Amino acid sequence: MIKNQLLYFYFLLIFCSSLQGCKKDILFSDCDLLDHSVVLDPLRINNKVLLIGIDGFRSDAMTQEITPFIYDLLERNVYKNLSHLTEEDTYSGPNWSSILTGVHYNKHNVRDNGFDGSRFDLFPTFFNYIERNLNSVNTTSIVNWIPINQNILSEDVDYYTNSSINDSLVYQKARDLLIKNDPIKADVIFLHFDELDAAGHTFGFSPNIAEYRETLTILDLYVDSLISIIDRKRLSGEDWMCF
Repeated sequence: MIKNQLLYFYFLLIFCSSLQGCKKDILFSDCDLLDHSVVLDPLRINNKVLLIGIDGFRSDAMTQEITPFIYDLLERNVYKNLSHLTEEDTYSGPNWSSILTGVHYNKHNVRDNGFDGSRFDLFPTFFNYIERNLNSVNTTSIVNWIPINQNILSEDVDYYTNSSINDSLVYQKARDLLIKNDPIKADVIFLHFDELDAAGHTFGFSPNIAEYRETLTILDLYVDSLISIIDRKRLSGEDWMCF
């Protein structure tokens, strides 16, 4: 079941990126000639999504000792891919822009953390497509690294954090959304945790470095708690996809 849900969200992202990116070898001006209409599946309109982003996460640190919950989760019936394809420059700005829009930086034009010259009007985020076509869906973005909301998502979601917060507050606000519907009853949630990336920049990106391992183990506990909440919601009849 979890595998099917993850695969569905994966294909949803591909679908959104195909709408906004056209074909890879088509010029920007030619996109206007294509049909950008969106067809909604009435059987899936009530589906809900939790998208968890962990900045600076090396796949070789995903071990039973460091991240026991995530490791065990991926050993169950879920989709995983440990092959990596990053943008040419691994700044946060270009890569989170690519994740949220489904296109590379040569299209969204975010080449560093300054976001100057971004083309989100031509290549919107998948949240933008949801908001334009499903007014009843409540979308949220809770992030540690505030430029994501300031430069990418502030106009595409119903609720977003507008100041920098630490990972523990990202986790707590996510719990409040899921358990208390505070401040809104969220249907699509994006979370961004950044303290692992900070630990990597300060001490080194390696599972052999204590500070990196310890930060990742804390994040594993956060993910464990959030997925447990989602599992309880599934038992009550809600259809959630976790990514």
